[in-house]
Amino acid sequence: MRRALPALALVFLLGGCAGSRIHEGRRCLDHGQYYQAVQHFTRSISIHPHNPAAYLDRGRAFQARGNLDLAIQDFTKAIELAPKDDRGYLLRAGAYSDRGDYDLAVLDCNRVLSEDPEHAAGYSLRGLTYLKKKAYDLAIQDCTRAVALDPELAAAFDTQGRAYAALQQYDTAIRDFTEAIRLDPAFSAAYRHRGAAYLEKKAYSPAIRDCTRAIRLAPGDAEAYSIRGTARAAKQDIAAASTDFKKAISLNPRLSVAYSDRGYDSFQAGDYPLACALGFPIACSLLKQGEAGQRGQEAAQGNRLAAVKRAKPPAAAPPQPRHGIHVIRPGDNLFRIGIKYNVSWKALMECNALSNPNSIHVGQTLKIPLGGSPPKKGAPSSSTKSEGHSAL
Repeated sequence: MRRALPALALVFLLGGCAGSRIHEGRRCLDHGQYYQAVQHFTRSISIHPHNPAAYLDRGRAFQARGNLDLAIQDFTKAIELAPKDDRGYLLRAGAYSDRGDYDLAVLDCNRVLSEDPEHAAGYSLRGLTYLKKKAYDLAIQDCTRAVALDPELAAAFDTQGRAYAALQQYDTAIRDFTEAIRLDPAFSAAYRHRGAAYLEKKAYSPAIRDCTRAIRLAPGDAEAYSIRGTARAAKQDIAAASTDFKKAISLNPRLSVAYSDRGYDSFQAGDYPLACALGFPIACSLLKQGEAGQRGQEAAQGNRLAAVKRAKPPAAAPPQPRHGIHVIRPGDNLFRIGIKYNVSWKALMECNALSNPNSIHVGQTLKIPLGGSPPKKGAPSSSTKSEGHSAL
């Protein structure tokens, strides 16, 4: 008996070490220290390899880091160790959904709901998966069921709101987002989603207010900066909008190319404030020209009566512009641009005083000699205008 005591003490000691590792790992997970959390959970698993909770927690840390394959492996191991625990299926469903394997996610949710037809979180998660599949009616149906079972489930209201927003039912969406926020005032994504819905309704001040709140709760939310930047551009606050877009790119560099395309498309559509805020120089120039013209027009109001009395003959029509303008996009070269406007690349070089046909760059404006044909309908989008006027 005396010899068995050290072995028994070792068992308790190792068990305590494994438990402390899980506790410390969860603390790191709560504070966003995902790498450290993985290390703690891995150590716990090495001590106690048959503990499903450690695999669930490490899977959550992997998922938070974007390592979805490793997360799914851990959730699957937890399911093998505890097949009756619905947490493994729900967590794996969430990871499948994040990875884009929507059908597998639905299968895991169905497994949970077949065992417990009144599992509110199961309906909510399946609704979120349907939302990602763009099956909006099914998403609303599942979320409606979820909140009927659990009226305090903020995530279900948020998902339902997103589905209504996708169907352009913005008032209903805002109602659901507001309820999600009431239930969970720290729900940063719900503020962002409501801000996006306000933006669609052209309610720019509430959109800015909601995104500002989302950013305070989640300073790394690039999308919230993007939405707020769009709303600020719509209110002609170009400097603040530009700052928001730059911040969004710093948080998510992949947005850079998307913003470049969006700025070009906004310019083509005549939305110069947004195009300028997105870093499109010619849009900024046109805005400045428009402001100067507006100031001149306002100054002329006070002299209108005197001008009528003088009754000067009408001024001659301004001379017609001698060229249009093309803004260079990725993939453009002088040969392709020449084909688009039915002019030679040499004529483009001469008109723009270019010494090297390869010296052009994205965002640069080129003069297009008049006399060529306009771009054919359905051709790749480009931006052309007569000087001072948009040819949209």
